[in-house]
Order: sequence, then C-alpha cells, then structure tokens
Amino acid sequence: MKPSLKFEGAKELQAGLMELEGVTALRVVRSALTESLKPVAESARGRVPVREGRLQRSIGIGWRLMRRQKSLNQPIVSASGVEAYVGAGLVGGKFDGRAAHLVEFGTVHSAPHPFMRPAWISNLQAVFNGLSQSMGRNLARAARACARKALKVKR
Repeated sequence: MKPSLKFEGAKELQAGLMELEGVTALRVVRSALTESLKPVAESARGRVPVREGRLQRSIGIGWRLMRRQKSLNQPIVSASGVEAYVGAGLVGGKFDGRAAHLVEFGTVHSAPHPFMRPAWISNLQAVFNGLSQSMGRNLARAARACARKALKVKR
C-alpha cells in the first residue's frame, strides 16, 4: 500500500513566504525543515547497528551533498527551492558515513540492515505534520519580527 499524504494550506503558506524578505523566508523554511526532520534522524540513529558508533553519530540533517552523492541522491524534502537531506555525513570534519549504504543494503558478505528507509517510512506523517506546524509558527514569528522592525523604522 502506497502512503498517501494531504498537505493543505500550501497556497496560503507560499503567499506568507512571498511577503517576507528573501533571507528571512529562507530562514523560516530551513528552521521548519530541520525541526520536522529531527524524528527521522533520531529514528535512524536508533535503528543503525552499532559497532564503534561513528555511523550512528554521523546521521544528521544537512543542506548540501558531497560531489559524489549529488549524482546518486534525490532531495528528501523541497520547499521554496530549499532542499534538506537526512543521512550519514560529516562528523568532526571527517566523513564517517562512507559505509552507510553497505549497512543499509548489505553486501555479498553481510546481510542488509536497513535503518534509513524504515526511519523515513515510519516518520513520514510526523514529518509533514511537523512541517506544517513549524512553518506556521516560524512564519508568524517572522511576521511579528518584521512588524516590529517596520515600527522602529517609522519612529
């Protein structure tokens, strides 16, 4: 059975974002994406088999992919041209997620231990619910800040 999601209020959300300045709108979207994707990252960390813990620590949310990842991966969430990624990546300046795909899909010598796909599937509804709530909260906060800024300028 394919999961089905319904996202209401997209037009209103887009209209609200268009009223904000570019950097503020970007901040609103990035903050909402980060907040709503946290359950996926936490679930993946809990599902990954742990030997030394490097792969587990490397799972997080990011905005850019490494060059070799760009050709292989698709954006998980895209809103207003902003793409967010959840997966293994940099820890302490060193890429510790090199073997993540080998753990997820297995090899000739080891069985697969899926952790990212089940984490995404089990949290899909929570991501979209969290995204709509976070966007609403962040948009209202940004609108109040812009209104305060406009009052200061008038004085």
